[in-house]
Amino acid sequence: MAQVVLPFLGVQGWGKFGHAAIYTRWGSKTTVKPWKKPHDPKSPKQCRDRTYLMAASGFTSYVAISSLLAAQIREVCCPDVPWQAYFIGWMIGYWNHAIEESLTAWDTAGNQEAFNSVAGKMGLGDKKHPGAEIDPITGGEVVFIAARAAYRMELPIAPIDAQDMSFDQVDAFHESLGAGSGL
Repeated sequence: MAQVVLPFLGVQGWGKFGHAAIYTRWGSKTTVKPWKKPHDPKSPKQCRDRTYLMAASGFTSYVAISSLLAAQIREVCCPDVPWQAYFIGWMIGYWNHAIEESLTAWDTAGNQEAFNSVAGKMGLGDKKHPGAEIDPITGGEVVFIAARAAYRMELPIAPIDAQDMSFDQVDAFHESLGAGSGL
């Protein structure tokens, strides 16, 4: 990856430059790398990863910026990182380990009805990228994954693991999402 000290060819910016280079900003530095066509943008692994990202980012769009959950996330995340991106990282985890562990835990959770009820109130539907060779991620699973991420982050709104939450605790988690959650 090339690092640009001065504007390359007298031009500053970021994004794709034709099919030749991609300009990006990282902190105060501008970097340039060659543009490459993806090998297989619709491989099963990429479709699965896009399904995970769709589910996690779809959840954060329901959370009000002024909500209790957002405030608690902002308290623990870096000031220069958007709280939504930080929380999505916790929901998915490195190499998808967090979301896959949560989906496995969902299969044995005795409180699925509570999470499905909250997802229904929020209007969260199933998420699946076309071409993904996995089952769709349901709205209840998405809320469950978010509650587990909040617990792993040690946020006060999720004092216990999502698997062990009572119906009232799931409802309290839902209330922490604020006005953006369709209340």
